[in-house]
Amino acid sequence: MKTVRRPPYPKWNPGYFPCSSLTPLPLSSRRPSVSFGGFGLKLGEVRDMIDTSPQQARADLAQAAAELDSIRENEIRMVSHRLHPSIIDVGLGAGIRSLRDKFEEQVPISLEIGEAIVEREPPGSSSLPFDVRLGLYRVVEEALGNVIKHSGASSVSVHLRLDESDGSLSLAVEDNGCGFDHDAPRPGLGMVTMEDHLGALGGSLQVDSAPGKGTGITATVPLDIESIDLAAD
Repeated sequence: MKTVRRPPYPKWNPGYFPCSSLTPLPLSSRRPSVSFGGFGLKLGEVRDMIDTSPQQARADLAQAAAELDSIRENEIRMVSHRLHPSIIDVGLGAGIRSLRDKFEEQVPISLEIGEAIVEREPPGSSSLPFDVRLGLYRVVEEALGNVIKHSGASSVSVHLRLDESDGSLSLAVEDNGCGFDHDAPRPGLGMVTMEDHLGALGGSLQVDSAPGKGTGITATVPLDIESIDLAAD
């Protein structure tokens, strides 16, 4: 019997992920800046102080809340930034088209991308800031996911436009689903997640919905059009 010798397996590299949609993470980036063990210990100390030193306990709780905000705003955003879909490198329009193709297996989606955006995203590149592309991609991803999970819609429309007069980039996602009552608790963290992505860009989120009337969300992000166009020249 002939013996077949296999080449040796490459040495495992913990900083490498064999997937085109992921960017390798340095080891230092995968360690949170806040020690969760120490964090849990601090909360235990606060619990013990509630009866004996309530004022100090309140101060420590406020500090713990600030540390949690730091984790949410910095650590999670950094990981989201690094684990970005590779399609975002090509352009925002390309990224949203890929989401349409993905979710259209479950609900028909019409997509309209304004000419001002198309002009700034020639094939294979984009002059729009990377953080804006990634943030709005995540908003569309979350919005379409919410439609699939909660709305029961039979159609969805997505509109992406750039107003060159004031530099505002607007994204609208509308469905004809069941809608919801603004005063009722919202299931999940979908809206909060979208607001977080937009807040990091100095943007805003508007939600219009009513029971039986469908849901529409409009995300708006300010852009410095002059700087973007100068950098692209």
